[in-house]
Amino acid sequence: MDLYNPATIRSFTRDFTPPKTYGALYDQTLATYCENAADFAKRYGEILPMHHDVALGFALIFNPCPNVLELGPGIGREATEILKCPIKRYMGYDISRGMLEIAREQNPTGQFMAVDFLRQPFPSELQLIFAFDSLIHLDRTQLYEIIAKAANVLDSGGVFYLSLKEGEYHHELQVDDIGTRQCFYYQMDDVAELAAMDFTVAYSERYEFRESPRFKMALRKI
Repeated sequence: MDLYNPATIRSFTRDFTPPKTYGALYDQTLATYCENAADFAKRYGEILPMHHDVALGFALIFNPCPNVLELGPGIGREATEILKCPIKRYMGYDISRGMLEIAREQNPTGQFMAVDFLRQPFPSELQLIFAFDSLIHLDRTQLYEIIAKAANVLDSGGVFYLSLKEGEYHHELQVDDIGTRQCFYYQMDDVAELAAMDFTVAYSERYEFRESPRFKMALRKI
C-alpha cells in the first residue's frame, strides 16, 4: 500500500484549501525538521513515551475501538503506545520523511503520511486525536485552524489531546546546532477560548519538560 497516496485516506468531510504560505518562519521550521531528521531522532530518541497521557486519552473517550490521528508523531515514540491499544486505525501526519522512516520501522502496523498537517485535510470519523508538543510552532490563528479541523472530523464525545509550551502568549525563535524553529507560548485559558465553540475541557494539567513549563489538555467534542 502506498501510504503517500491520498486514496489511502478516508473521505474528507469537507474540501480544504490551505493558504499558499503560512509565512517564512513557519516554512523554515518545517525545513529544519525535514533536513535534520537524524539529529532530532538522536536528541529525542531516549525520551520516554508519554504512557500515562496515551492511556488517559483512551480512557476519556466512549468508543472502545477508535480511529486515531496523531499530529507530529516524529520517530513514533507515542505511536508505539497508541498501537498497543485496541484501535480500528491509526494515522500519523508528520512533515519529516526521515523521522517517519524510523516510525514505520518501529510501528509497521501504523499508517504514516509525510505531510504538513496544517495544510493537510484530516480523515473523517475520528474519535481521538493526539498532538504531543507538535503544535508549539503554530501561532494563534494556525492553532485555531487546527482546532476547527479537529472539531470538523471528531465524533461527538471524541477527544483532542494536546500539549503546549506555557506562558503569556508570545513568540520565540529557537536557533541552535540543529536549525531554526519558531515556538509559541500559550496559557490554558487561551486554548479553552479558541476551542469553546466546539469543545469542553475534559482534563488539564501543568508539567515541566527539560525545565520548560508546559501544559496538556484534553478537549472533548460537544
